[in-house]
Amino acid sequence: MNLAATAQKQHRPPAPEQTHRCGTMEMLNKIIREDPSIVERWREEGQKQYQAYLQRKEEQSGLRILPGDIVIPVVFHLVGAASAVNVIPDRDMYEHLEILNRDFAGEKAEFYKAHGVFAPEFIPAIANIPVRFVLARRTPAGAATNGIERRITTKTFTQNNINELKSTSLGGLDPWDVTKYLNIWCATFTDNLLGIATFPFTNSATIGPQGVAIHLLTLGANPCRNYSPLYNEGATLSHEVGHYFYLWHAFGDNAACNNLDFRIQSGWPLTAAASNDDTPPEKAVEETMFGNVSGLYSDGCAPSPPGMMYMNFMNYFDDRSMFFFTKGQQERVTATIDMYRASLKTSDAFTPPAPVTDAYLVSMTPMGKCDSRSPILDNTPIKVTVRNYGTTTLTSVAVTVQIDAGAPVTTTFPINLAPLRDTTLTASAITGARGNHTVLVYTSAPNASTDGYLHNDTITSRVNIRTNFLTAPFTENFNGPFFPPRLAAASDLWYVNNPTGTNSWTLSDLNFFTTGAVAAANYSYNEVGQLDDLVTPPIDFGSYDSSVLSFRVAHARYDDPAYTWDGLEVHASNDGGQNWFIIYKKTGKDLETQTETESAV
Repeated sequence: MNLAATAQKQHRPPAPEQTHRCGTMEMLNKIIREDPSIVERWREEGQKQYQAYLQRKEEQSGLRILPGDIVIPVVFHLVGAASAVNVIPDRDMYEHLEILNRDFAGEKAEFYKAHGVFAPEFIPAIANIPVRFVLARRTPAGAATNGIERRITTKTFTQNNINELKSTSLGGLDPWDVTKYLNIWCATFTDNLLGIATFPFTNSATIGPQGVAIHLLTLGANPCRNYSPLYNEGATLSHEVGHYFYLWHAFGDNAACNNLDFRIQSGWPLTAAASNDDTPPEKAVEETMFGNVSGLYSDGCAPSPPGMMYMNFMNYFDDRSMFFFTKGQQERVTATIDMYRASLKTSDAFTPPAPVTDAYLVSMTPMGKCDSRSPILDNTPIKVTVRNYGTTTLTSVAVTVQIDAGAPVTTTFPINLAPLRDTTLTASAITGARGNHTVLVYTSAPNASTDGYLHNDTITSRVNIRTNFLTAPFTENFNGPFFPPRLAAASDLWYVNNPTGTNSWTLSDLNFFTTGAVAAANYSYNEVGQLDDLVTPPIDFGSYDSSVLSFRVAHARYDDPAYTWDGLEVHASNDGGQNWFIIYKKTGKDLETQTETESAV
């Protein structure tokens, strides 16, 4: 077994000018202020669409909504300076859609729910929304595409000129048919806007065509390209796509406690099931709606426990604290698709215009990135997930593994995989000397032929191979002569992962419970959101059939708990580092062990 302790540094609130989480409601209110009569035009349009829905229902021409049946074709429009756009590989868009799919399926919540990270009362509300987002394979003109287009420009954008981002003639990129594609624009916003979206009814020249726009820094989860740990887990896009499917903010955009997040826009009714409000009351106090929250957290609107549903994707907290949509929100999304975005269900945009063979390498384990190498045992097997992104059944695929500059090792697997289906394969193992290594994995020769799309075939993982072991039971009191702790000067046993290469875990010069301690001295520096890992060596449990981990924690707040979200997480792996699961997470007031503030720890 391996254990990893992760400290997050976040002891001051982000300045208001640094981030603007979502501009959707501000833009909606701006449109109405500038033209109050537009609300009536929206109502009339909604009534037409509602009557069309009733007609489809009567004729039984609407498609039944079943799990996995709703495929949403997506096109990404990347606009910006060459220095911002050209460094983004196509792979980032593929990976971001996988994040979006996992978020809508509730899979992120699965990682956290079993270990008391948030109130267990919320677990029954976790939804698996039956949609699958896929990159478009056909342009509106019928040509083949990978669903990604780019424009290099010196033009800059803000929330106030978001309509120009959606127009080629005004410096951005035109939408593809908004009835057949979910259009996602990605740009650098000089007002630090993170995201903005249109509701089904938000038709206005001020905001431009239907779709979603996000900041390039929130695109994908690629720390090799950018290091923005507060917003690099994809929740910005999940939040904005929620708006696109008629979800309001969980806090109801009202400074008083409210349940307004299931309200109906005049003229745009939903089904009775879509009005099942299963989120607790909240209020909009943006100055405190940030941070990596854990445990019970309350704004005084809902009883605690369970407290605020801060982990809902329609909230405003850090990506690391947002885990799920609710079953009530699921009903609202599916009803919205059925009633007001039904043409997406019948779109052929995800079908290539001609037969194509495509073996898409979806993921691999162990998976380490630039900001967090994956500690693994020597000779750990690689597992890959392959998706058939082609038009015919995949009967074979080759998987190649290359470690550092070593010779590539290729294995050909016989498979039987229908289009849009996944399979997991075990490739060759990772082996090498103790220390850091880079592992390149790619697919090729699907059905012993040429792969039609090469940009989704390759994944790079960064690992740290561990060759030394500890034998259980063991104790580490951090009072030895070396840090990280060693058995001998030339034989490192512990491992520190420090993505910025600056402040990190250190031996403490204060005596807490014993004669030694390890500390993340966040009082002395402010690298907001940075995550630093302290990893044990592999632990050999021999014939033991169970284990107990004990550790002591001391934490003092820097100032008011509403503005302090320092955090500690403990993760474990029982398969040599191939997969990790969380066993402890506390942040902010949930982590503190004494109430005095403004004192160094």
